[in-house]
Amino acid sequence: MHPSKHTFLLAATLTLLTVRPGIAQDAHEELRSVTNLARLAISNPACAPAALDPTWTLGPPPASWLTNGSPNQRLLARVWQYGWALRPGTGGDKTAARNDLLNYINRQSSAVDGGPWGHYATPTGNEILTSSHFQLWGGGMAAAYLLAIANGGVVNSSSPATTPEIAVRDAARRWWADEKALWAKLTSVDQNNNTVIDAPGARFATSADLGNNILRDDIYRLLVGVAPLKARTCTDDKYYTVSWIMQTLNSISISVQTNLGQPPSGTATPRVRDTLCIYRLGSEFVFYFPVLRDVTEPLYWVQFRMPEGKTYAGLPPNPIGTPRSFAGATLDQVPGVVAGAANCPSPSQLGQ
Repeated sequence: MHPSKHTFLLAATLTLLTVRPGIAQDAHEELRSVTNLARLAISNPACAPAALDPTWTLGPPPASWLTNGSPNQRLLARVWQYGWALRPGTGGDKTAARNDLLNYINRQSSAVDGGPWGHYATPTGNEILTSSHFQLWGGGMAAAYLLAIANGGVVNSSSPATTPEIAVRDAARRWWADEKALWAKLTSVDQNNNTVIDAPGARFATSADLGNNILRDDIYRLLVGVAPLKARTCTDDKYYTVSWIMQTLNSISISVQTNLGQPPSGTATPRVRDTLCIYRLGSEFVFYFPVLRDVTEPLYWVQFRMPEGKTYAGLPPNPIGTPRSFAGATLDQVPGVVAGAANCPSPSQLGQ
């Protein structure tokens, strides 16, 4: 669902930011705190949470939110805890908060504490390439970088080079560079000649938007050094946090293309839990997960074939199906990082 639709649907259910004892874990409440912590890191009076969100008070997340919830909830709780602990005078355990966030990010892509899990994943939950929940992941991972370079204060153009929070800074950089490398394989051009991303993956309870997300398209533009279609600032709704953070970084001479679109070292590599198969022939394409493990509401494939145009796999409760045969297409196999990942069928074997 596009962020504007989320804003409409959730406006009536937002809770006060001071988290009440016993309140159920809520990703939107978590994103709210992450957004306000990011606003505190921007040297702009218009960003002040006291003016934009006067019911909010600075505090940590409930401890149970760090050990429970969906993959995006666990990420946001850790970014919240980290940003709070870095603030002067909170008494937060910076070492513990740093290590918890760092491990959560790194375990998605490397052999740390049982990893790799793949992006958007935990050992038992997988939200790979979600478009319905991208604003939560995007906001959390952009804020992780911003909070690391601000180091509990206000960010400036020299912050990336002077922060002592190098580990989180570089983990966030690598995550974004790896994600950009994956998205680059999933692009096409729409009727307005704009580059867009279509993706199968997780969390598609309805047919609304399926693998599309206009916010993600703008973030890809920022990562490759192209102006986004929609300007965003810190005064925008929290669902646009990822975009206004990146646009703010660019405005203070911290290049998003350089600092987030490129890894701190080595080569960017897509990190998916299960193997993704990418078939192309001219402007036609098929993006296909033969297997999706630990996913709720899966969407197995997206294809653009003539004459029918763009079509999608079925949704639960009948989500499987296969794309039709695509003889003559090239195959780019993005291998899954978790043992037991599938192999891609040849183009001519699709549909069998």
